[in-house]
Amino acid sequence: MIALVKLRFDESLEKIETMFSHTLEHLISFIGTLDVALSNAKCANLYNYSRPTVLDMDSKSRFVEAIGLRHPLIESREENGIYVPNDIY
Repeated sequence: MIALVKLRFDESLEKIETMFSHTLEHLISFIGTLDVALSNAKCANLYNYSRPTVLDMDSKSRFVEAIGLRHPLIESREENGIYVPNDIY
């Protein structure tokens, strides 16, 4: 009797998998993307990260200026709390 119940259960699981596998794959992908986005947003808020500003300029006056660059992994592993941000001009 138990073997028959297990067999029926396995058959119904296979039926559900064939019917909804495509939908489940999309759902899993969406949840993974949402998880990464929320994690990045929490870290950005916690560590006061900001998005860089990219300005439109002509090709002759292009340059890179970055002030207060921080490396998230090095900064988080700094045990003494001393981390000096870098500037690029």
